[in-house]
Amino acid sequence: MDNIKKFEGSYIPDNKDRKEKVVLGLTTSIESLVSAYLLKIQKYDLIAVTIVNSWASFQGEQEQILSCHLTPNKLSFLKDFCHKLGIPHFLIELREEFHEMVIEKWVSDKVVGQTPSQCWSCHDLRMRQLYLKKQELGATYLATGHYGKVVNSSLDHTPSIHSSNDEHLDQSHLLARLSPEILSSLLLPLADISSKEVLKLAENFGIESTPLLVKFNQCLKGSKEVDLALEKSVAKSLIKDGEVLEFGVKQSLLRHDGVHHHQMGEPLSHKDQQMDPSKVMGEYSFTEKNIILIDESLFFRDKIVLMNCQFSKEINFIEPLKAVIKISNDVTVDCWVFPKTLSTVYVELTEKVKITPNQIATILKKKGRNAKILLSGEIKFHLADLVKEGEQHEGTSNPLLDF
Repeated sequence: MDNIKKFEGSYIPDNKDRKEKVVLGLTTSIESLVSAYLLKIQKYDLIAVTIVNSWASFQGEQEQILSCHLTPNKLSFLKDFCHKLGIPHFLIELREEFHEMVIEKWVSDKVVGQTPSQCWSCHDLRMRQLYLKKQELGATYLATGHYGKVVNSSLDHTPSIHSSNDEHLDQSHLLARLSPEILSSLLLPLADISSKEVLKLAENFGIESTPLLVKFNQCLKGSKEVDLALEKSVAKSLIKDGEVLEFGVKQSLLRHDGVHHHQMGEPLSHKDQQMDPSKVMGEYSFTEKNIILIDESLFFRDKIVLMNCQFSKEINFIEPLKAVIKISNDVTVDCWVFPKTLSTVYVELTEKVKITPNQIATILKKKGRNAKILLSGEIKFHLADLVKEGEQHEGTSNPLLDF
């Protein structure tokens, strides 16, 4: 990241006859670059800001594991892009903030066997930093290339989030967890545009960019270099090998070489022994350092609890709500939502889908385009929940007590 400083200089155009000042979070994605062109055409006083996250202790090829990471070549591309477009370009490098808000949480999730949510943390961090830069530069709006819609109430101008016109690439669930002050200033050039239209616009504008190869929540995963960096970041006493035990059975199947090599809900692989692919990691006993295998079918659930929920201001929870739950871009199911406490809800799905704890789920008013997001929260359940529901294997007692 020592090369970043040489990219800081940028051409600043004449602001005559421009509209309000807009800070655009700029990356090398097609959506971000097209957004820059659209805002430029609308004659906004546009300022591009690129967030560069850096893990100082990592020595490998970061661009292969961090989807938000930008190499010096990509930064050079963005510098040239902004110069040709006639807009200033700022770079913000995050080291300490990235380590504290993303890496430390990811590490703690890995060492206790929880499903990590590193991309959610990273997205929140970047949006907060962009908002702070907007405030610093005195801009009116913060713009991004998200697929989603911000709708302000006609009564009190309270912002709410609606799904975009592109159901497959919709990112409204990401926006739903942002603070009201960020949402109130958010400008989304792609709000009413589909991905096909974005690609056509990119062709017309002469934009060439490589699509991201790492999917959401897939970075920091499945890499020997990442595992090595993790081991260097954590006390050796916290990352130890242990036994792999089948659900309800005390006998060890084999020894694992550290929980950080595995993830809840996924099959275990072992170089010396063929494992049953239907048996997946169900839980990790942190005190005993043991991985507990369960049948994958137990992760297919139609009842969950969402905690640490963020609600739309207009939501009325006097009675249960018929709605739609979105667990990923590929999993959307009808559901009923029941209030429990101020920040917790109980959700019953109309069909069973594979769900792992710690995922972020979003509740929408309906399926399809322009659906209002009612709330979002973290999925919580344990093996104990499965036992209570009577879903344990036939003839076994409570495995959590046995272990």
